[in-house]
Order: sequence, then C-alpha cells, then structure tokens
Amino acid sequence: MNQLLVRTDVWTLAVDDPVITSYAGAVASMQAKPDTDPTSWTYQAAIHGTLADSPLTQWNQCRHGTWFFVSWHRMYVYYFERIVRAQVIANGGESTWALPY
Repeated sequence: MNQLLVRTDVWTLAVDDPVITSYAGAVASMQAKPDTDPTSWTYQAAIHGTLADSPLTQWNQCRHGTWFFVSWHRMYVYYFERIVRAQVIANGGESTWALPY
C-alpha cells in the first residue's frame, strides 16, 4: 500500500517539531556510521561531491554544468530522502516522514 508523504515548509515548523527533531536524529545516526557505509552522512554528501584525497568510485557523481543536472539531482534527492526516512524509522520515528522544503 502506498503511503502519502507530505513535505512541509521548514519555515512553518517549530524547532521542536517532530519533522525537525526526527531529521536531526537521523543525521546524527548517519554521521556515526563509517564513511564507507552508503547510508552514512559522509557517503551521501560525497556522492554529490567531495575534495577527499582518495574518493570512492561512487563519489563525485553530481552533473553540474550538464543537461543531466536536473534529472541527476531529482534522483539523488529521491534516494537521499529514502535513506533518511529509513533512519528516522529505525530511530523510532514516523514511517511517513518526508524532507521539508
């Protein structure tokens, strides 16, 4: 069954809103993972781009300056949101969590 995922305007949320606190908790959990874990904060950031001396194969994949830019970012944000949602759920949060805009 498909769940309706609703993104909210971050500026309308209180600092202690569950969307914000769940996101913060997920980020902290992702930051605690090894850099080589594809669901870690560092790995996800590095997919977009990194200045690391020895980048992994999947790092530095963003297509700025090409006609792939919009479609690449759409895919990147889609999967990033799924990874964060999975961490929110693992931390005890809502299964309908969605990235605020």
